[in-house]
Amino acid sequence: MSFLLIRISIYISPLFVFSFFDAGKGIIHPSLILILLAFAIRYIGNIRNRTGFKEIVDLKDPSLRMTFVFLFIAILSTITSFLTPEINAVSLYKSTGVLISLIILLGTYFFVSSFNKTPEQSKLLLHDFVTVSTIVAFSVIIEFIVFQILNVNVFYLIIDQIHSQLPYPSVPWKDVSIHDRYKGILNEPGDVGNFVVPAFSVQLNRLFSIKSLREKAKTLFLILTYVFATTLSASIICLLLMIFIAIVILIYRKTFISAMEFLRGMCIASFLIFFLATILFGFLAASRDLLHPQIISRLDDLVIFWNTKNYDNSSNMSVQVILNSFYATSIAFNKNPIFGTGLGNFSLSYDAAATANFIETRLNQHDGYSMFLRLLNEVGLLGLTSFAGIFLVRMSQGKNFLKYLKHRHLMSDHGINKISYRGYYLASTEQIILVNSAAMTCLINALLNYPTYWNVTLPMLFGICYRRSYKKTLSEQT
Repeated sequence: MSFLLIRISIYISPLFVFSFFDAGKGIIHPSLILILLAFAIRYIGNIRNRTGFKEIVDLKDPSLRMTFVFLFIAILSTITSFLTPEINAVSLYKSTGVLISLIILLGTYFFVSSFNKTPEQSKLLLHDFVTVSTIVAFSVIIEFIVFQILNVNVFYLIIDQIHSQLPYPSVPWKDVSIHDRYKGILNEPGDVGNFVVPAFSVQLNRLFSIKSLREKAKTLFLILTYVFATTLSASIICLLLMIFIAIVILIYRKTFISAMEFLRGMCIASFLIFFLATILFGFLAASRDLLHPQIISRLDDLVIFWNTKNYDNSSNMSVQVILNSFYATSIAFNKNPIFGTGLGNFSLSYDAAATANFIETRLNQHDGYSMFLRLLNEVGLLGLTSFAGIFLVRMSQGKNFLKYLKHRHLMSDHGINKISYRGYYLASTEQIILVNSAAMTCLINALLNYPTYWNVTLPMLFGICYRRSYKKTLSEQT
């Protein structure tokens, strides 16, 4: 029952528009309710069986220890912000609210992880996520096609009718097709990348591992679907991230095996992209007529900024927010690079940067345009490093599982379900690459392009990654 609720929570994760939302009080996503319900059922069952909390959470998990380190740094930086006159913290109420949102994000990760007991369950949950992401991609494309034919946004009208009947305050539902952008069943065009880009990473990895021509054709079709849907959402960061991920996979697929391999792969890819950047921008300049108008507008404004180091109120709104968030983080970093300015205080440096550059908009003033800038602003270098460490440590558990397989020397007559050691090892390696690539792509997208801590997709995907406890399960089966 509990595992079924987790699967359902993945399928309804795109329905962010139906979340409870009250300004200043936070967001309650429908998926979060199911995850908490599943956890409660599991915990009550453990109490009856007298197995307790240890069966749910592995207290020796290095990822859990890193979480405690991160939360300690976040609390310490916030306390420091109230004691430092130069920072002039916003309010204890706001800081507490941001801390709660972080605890919910990390709690969701551990809750989902507790239901992921075997490699088979990890594979099933990843399949569910990719299926949902494909539905999201098709919803974006269908919205675009219907709008082009009828000149009416049917998606918006249907969901708006349901949304208006909700008996609780909810997230605003807007029609962005008037700006030639499309989002399907999602709440914002930027949310498309939160689902589609990780699925793109999974399918691109599969493309290089499957042998059937029919399956290759199907996978290639899905990859092109994801790219087209992302193009329709007009998210330039997501499109560039797709290019980056494609280069990483082409160069070094084992990037997604462990944290060390990931850092090595990122360095290699970044070095290559540095040389390819001029070619890429030259191609974009020559292909302007093929690009989305919103993308052209942003690229033009970024080029102007690169040449002049200035931006103003006439610049594209997203460009204004991105650049202002960058300057805001620079201001905060100069105040306290180690611990940051404290949770909930991003708006202070954002307002200072906007005022200094005569920028009128205060869009994203509370969270910036990327989680990377927000974390660096609010919890400093230590907080950002420990936050990334939570997920990098979890990513490496798959590599540790593979080492354990080698150590056990599983043979054909004694392996799991009588699968040969080599076959099971290769299948596990492939599955680890797939799930890790989805999770790490989602993390990169969040750090670059998804500033809110009210993120359900990110903790879900890392909860699906391989666990240390798989070793115990394997020992019991062999």
